[in-house]
Amino acid sequence: DAGRGIFIDGTARAGSIVAFFPGQVWPKEFLLQPTASSKAFFDQDDNFHLSLRYDGILIDSRRAPYAVLNGQHINPWALAHVVNHPPPGERPNCRTVMINFTQKMLNKKSSALDNLWRYVPNTYARQPSLFGPKVLDRDVILMHGFGLMALRDVRDEELFYDYRLSPPRKKE
Repeated sequence: DAGRGIFIDGTARAGSIVAFFPGQVWPKEFLLQPTASSKAFFDQDDNFHLSLRYDGILIDSRRAPYAVLNGQHINPWALAHVVNHPPPGERPNCRTVMINFTQKMLNKKSSALDNLWRYVPNTYARQPSLFGPKVLDRDVILMHGFGLMALRDVRDEELFYDYRLSPPRKKE
């Protein structure tokens, strides 16, 4: 049984960001050496709205609503966590991409980018350490995020991406 799903009304060109994964961001260093509180946090339910970036940063969308409210603003793009896996015989039309929301990107001095910070649908569950994932970055990363990018032109259809789930192992 599929979930609600997300549909494009109109056209999204190939390469367009079509959705963001909302939720808490867990830096890799907190996942490699879990504490009792972080273990309890992840053990409390079996909802699988967890997305792992290729650099080991985890986005936890388990408690994210279908419309993310950030202050008084609704973020209509923070819905990637309800996009479905393609049904058998259908290919995905999106793929996941790492998005780093940088200081340059969200600079308040640029009138063209004013108020973009309100659309970042993430918060850190734990702040990255000084020598964590940010240390080698060229620009100051204010928030690590995750999104969905259209693999091809998508027109008036449901979005799908490959969840990359491992098949269950057979018991020997």
